[in-house]
Amino acid sequence: NTRKMYKRTLDQASKRKNIKGHSPLTSDETEQCVTSMRSASLFKHASEDTLRKVAKKMGRLEFKKGDVLLDQGDPQERLYIIAEGSVTRLRYEANQYHHVETIGDTHNGGAFGSLHALRMEPTYASALTETDGVAYTLEAEELNAFLDHDRAVAKEIIFSLSKEVFSYRSLRTPLLEMDPKPAPFFATSIGATIESYYRSGLNAMLNAQLTGGPVTNWFPNFHIQIPTRVIYINGFKILRSQLNEAVDPHEYARPDAVRMGLALVPGICMTPVSSLLEACNADHMNKEPLWRRWVRGLAPRTLREVIFGVGINQLSELCEERVSDIENEFMKTCAGSVMAGCISGYLSHVPHNLSTLKLLQPQYSYARHWTKMVDENMARIPSHWNPSSARIGSNFLSLFFPKGLVVRTTQIMGSFLIINGSIHTLTS
Repeated sequence: NTRKMYKRTLDQASKRKNIKGHSPLTSDETEQCVTSMRSASLFKHASEDTLRKVAKKMGRLEFKKGDVLLDQGDPQERLYIIAEGSVTRLRYEANQYHHVETIGDTHNGGAFGSLHALRMEPTYASALTETDGVAYTLEAEELNAFLDHDRAVAKEIIFSLSKEVFSYRSLRTPLLEMDPKPAPFFATSIGATIESYYRSGLNAMLNAQLTGGPVTNWFPNFHIQIPTRVIYINGFKILRSQLNEAVDPHEYARPDAVRMGLALVPGICMTPVSSLLEACNADHMNKEPLWRRWVRGLAPRTLREVIFGVGINQLSELCEERVSDIENEFMKTCAGSVMAGCISGYLSHVPHNLSTLKLLQPQYSYARHWTKMVDENMARIPSHWNPSSARIGSNFLSLFFPKGLVVRTTQIMGSFLIINGSIHTLTS
């Protein structure tokens, strides 16, 4: 229905804006224009002097909802910078209007038409205003005059475009090719110490949910937990850094397989340390001595640690790289850690549950624990389902939406946030 409305509007010639000519900008308009110019690729990294010099040649355009600023295929005679309101760009292809992008204040500002305006090439897509608003325009002749006759402006435009191209390339690093960020021992240790309290409390809560019992001790054996957690987190960071320096995947016939192996090694190596930490939280139900208790649930715990290791290292940095619109580096680190923690927490919940149940109740097999989890989820299945369908549904819930999922995911998100955030704060 929205595209039908667009089509009707685009068919109305009366909606075309006549933008020929403009009056000089006022002082307030110049300030708004200069601020808005940062959203254009051509001027993103230009100096304040250059922005003001170019702004003197720009015009101000007020538009109403439903106005057509550009028609697809017409010569691109000017570039547009949206200061207020929003504009939708539509491309007509294969007898359909296709949404290209939405630009404007509800989408962090924006600009369009700058590259096509350099040679007045045919407009790629029609531009239809979604709301009332204001745009600033620069005629193609004025833009080319700057490039031809003002070397300072031309150099800054080239620099801005080069930075933009580089950012597109640098923001697409594959997961297994992420380079490790610096993680000094002291900064990592501080983060791990703080995170120990958070993790232990959430672990106690999760264990209580899995077993159906109360929380008996929020912070057990902390004289063991804190130093072990410090070694554990530093192990992930140091191992990854050392392996990255010592092994060059390109020297091998299958570099991707080598990268995969390098990503798995920290999690595998840290599994015994993690097992010791888990065993510290289980003494209220498993009365075995610590030296024996820690091996319970080792197989699924290894898988969980691999997921944790890739998550806190490569995945956190990949997610951080992808949120390049966030300019504050600390907030970017936090956003990447939360995103990676959400993914890692979700993917690791089944191996975590199995390893925890095996640790707490070692007398039962993994199959028995899984059957018990499925039986408990039968209560969540509608009563009118037949037994076979109900069993399938319960298995589905146990695999994809098990008990403790929210707590586990929250735990990993918080752990990544605390550790990576602390490292960033103490090293920046």
